[in-house]
Amino acid sequence: MQEVRYSLLERQASGEIVFVDIDASSLRKVGVWPWARGLHGELVDRLRAAGAAEIYFDIDFSAYSGPVEDSKFAAALQRAEGSVYLAVFRQPSDPALPAEKRLTNIPISPLLDHAWPVTVSLPVDSDGRIRSSLFADSIHGEAVLSLSAMAAGADGGILQTFGIDFSIDPGSIPRISAGDVLAGRVDSGALEGRKVVIGASAQELRDYFNVPVHGILPGALLQILAAESLLADRAMSSGFGYPLLALVLAIGAIATLSGMTTWRPRLVLFFILSVGLEIVALAVQAIAPLSLDTVPAQIALIVLALAALLREIGVRQLQIRAIHREQENDRRILDQVFKDNFDGVIVVDSKGIVRAASGSAEAIWRAPIRSGTCAPDVLPSEVVVTLQNAITDPESQDEGVRLHEIAIKLGDQPDNARLIEYAVTASVLAGIEGDRPDVVTCLTCRDITDKRRAEDAFAYLARHDPITDLLDRRAFEEALQIRLQDGARRAGDYHLLVAGLERIDIIAASLGLSWADKVRAAIAHELRQLGCEFVASVGDRQLALAGFPDGVVPEEFCQEVLQRISRELVLGGHRLHISACFGLATLAPEDVPDAAAMLRQAGTALSWARKSGPRTIRRFDQAMLHAVTRRRLLEIDLEEGIQKGQFHVVYQPQVELQGGKMIGVEALLRWQHPELGNVSPVEFIPIAEESGLIEPLGAFVLREACQTVQGWNLPLRLAVNVSPIQVERGSVTTAVEAALASSGLSPSQLDLELVESLFLGQADQVAASISRLRSLGCGLALDDFGSGYSSLGYIPRFPFSKIKIDRSFVERVAVDKGSVAIVRSVVELARGFDITVIAEGIETRAQEDVLRRLGCHIGQGYLYGRPMSAEDLLALQHAAA
Repeated sequence: MQEVRYSLLERQASGEIVFVDIDASSLRKVGVWPWARGLHGELVDRLRAAGAAEIYFDIDFSAYSGPVEDSKFAAALQRAEGSVYLAVFRQPSDPALPAEKRLTNIPISPLLDHAWPVTVSLPVDSDGRIRSSLFADSIHGEAVLSLSAMAAGADGGILQTFGIDFSIDPGSIPRISAGDVLAGRVDSGALEGRKVVIGASAQELRDYFNVPVHGILPGALLQILAAESLLADRAMSSGFGYPLLALVLAIGAIATLSGMTTWRPRLVLFFILSVGLEIVALAVQAIAPLSLDTVPAQIALIVLALAALLREIGVRQLQIRAIHREQENDRRILDQVFKDNFDGVIVVDSKGIVRAASGSAEAIWRAPIRSGTCAPDVLPSEVVVTLQNAITDPESQDEGVRLHEIAIKLGDQPDNARLIEYAVTASVLAGIEGDRPDVVTCLTCRDITDKRRAEDAFAYLARHDPITDLLDRRAFEEALQIRLQDGARRAGDYHLLVAGLERIDIIAASLGLSWADKVRAAIAHELRQLGCEFVASVGDRQLALAGFPDGVVPEEFCQEVLQRISRELVLGGHRLHISACFGLATLAPEDVPDAAAMLRQAGTALSWARKSGPRTIRRFDQAMLHAVTRRRLLEIDLEEGIQKGQFHVVYQPQVELQGGKMIGVEALLRWQHPELGNVSPVEFIPIAEESGLIEPLGAFVLREACQTVQGWNLPLRLAVNVSPIQVERGSVTTAVEAALASSGLSPSQLDLELVESLFLGQADQVAASISRLRSLGCGLALDDFGSGYSSLGYIPRFPFSKIKIDRSFVERVAVDKGSVAIVRSVVELARGFDITVIAEGIETRAQEDVLRRLGCHIGQGYLYGRPMSAEDLLALQHAAA
């Protein structure tokens, strides 16, 4: 009801506040979002030049965008001389947290130095709507006025709310496109002396809120409505719900005690009270910012009205009428059920005359079947014979009702044939005064044509891929198994090929999933032309072929398949290129026929082919099976190995190249498997990362290495490799803190080595984790620099203290000028950022001499020592001393 009152009391805005709208046209003109900060500065300058008194930004400036653009915006704010206000708001992170503990977005300090903060946070009601605003909020212990309160010149307590007057028409608020302001197309005087709120209404920016009356409004426009409510002294409040409820109940009691017992006067009274309450509430809201809560009173009026009606009806009168009408109602219900039954129902007597028929029976049999019709004239002879048999022997139905099917033709077209399912039951009617009992039959029928077609379609879909119309995996295996067991047709080897389509994901990502489906369907059509006995879709991007044409060499056939797949596809004006890898499995005549095993073998060969890149063909062999089996065993044993302490840490020295002194060690993880022996980290580290076990393994290495190095009591630095998974998930910070706390090792002795691939993923999470690690005092080293995705862009962005040159350059540095040039470049780069350079993989003195001359600081490799136990390394250190 409150919304109805708002809509009836429409008001105009004061016009003192102007909405500068970043709308869709503004976005198209600029062409990118977020805008460059300099553009916001230009917007401030133009608004100030147009005479705007105050400027409020409902835009998030809590992140740095770049020193140049941030400086431009800050300069514009400084020129505005304190007339600009920037938005502060709380993130809706965890509703269970108090407001002061939630994340807060605050403009960056270079901007806030020349502008005032205002909060734009709005309380959300339980139904997801905004009905009120704040006067002020507490940000980091300081009171910050809300945008609406600041714009209206109002004041209030922290977290004190006020209701927004939604009778103010948002359409009456002056609105100017931000694009027009930037283009200088604003009428003179439109902004003179007015306050301006800058916000977004473009749907792409999703700054919308659900509000009463008006539905969805942009956040900036909602802030202006709240400010207009304060300017008009219309800060809404609600109440008086229980006093109004007490008043209604009192009037109801007085009406009962005064002798108003009949239901009509009481209903009229309650209706007048209901209407009167809403008229009073509307009048009060029209003259004061108060919304009367009439809901409890209205509910009470409804309850009182229902009570009056129930009392009038009377339970006894209802029971009497129910008894009199029960039989009549039952008969009518049965008649209606008979007539409206979806199944056709026909009752035929012993003379073959239709006694009754439902409306659907006539539609099913396409004949005029009505009461009094002769059954043989309107029903097929086969059905009539069944009716006569039931009349002749009615007791036969005790054996159970039998379903029959009959096909009837409608016209000459075969598509017009209909399939009818029917059943016949007989009933013996008692005679009157000794008359012979009569027998009637009930024919129940239904048209199952569409059902049967649907069943056939479902049966087809159960065995075929709906995209390619090929056999699915299960149907392919069943058909192939039957073919393989046909010994007479297996004179030689039998081959199965699985093609793994490449670049499908790229097409799906760029054009959409429907285009990827079209490509799969087009390729399937091509493969059907090759003359194979079986073609199937056995996976999202995998097609299987078996039953090659006679005389075909499998490898040559793969090349023909590849040519078909690699042809340029032109679909809907798009030129598409697809490639593939192939896995081939062969069944010799003496092998046991097993289609599922062949498909599994071909899939295994395909996975090996994909490791070598597109257009690769691999034939299955037992070595692949052994490798897959070994990996599966390692996956199973990895967690058990962690629990049983099968992992241990070894250490490799790091030596100062100029003096030859050991200055640190790198901790390396090793797995001593009880059956397989030493398992290489190259094998088990990828498995640990895929399974999530890298986190407990990484924590173990940190804890063990920190305790060991602290126990040596030597001035040695400790380097530990950190998996990208640990950094992206944020668990590395907890692991480092726990290891340092339990061991007592100084954070300044610990270097954490990060690989380059880490910086290709979740940049925000990575930056947050690195920042927390650096705040602990740990060093950060960029490991294997130059091995893969090298980029100079992230070196100045992250606080690296060391760079480790990849061993592939170190091993050729004494003989290859290219490697020398690369190492020299890395050293020069590191010197510019005051970063220490470590060369790993040094095995000869010649390599050491070149690296020393090039300016590398630290060396690591077999020349100084292989990875060794803590005891051996400590002995090595004592011997060197």
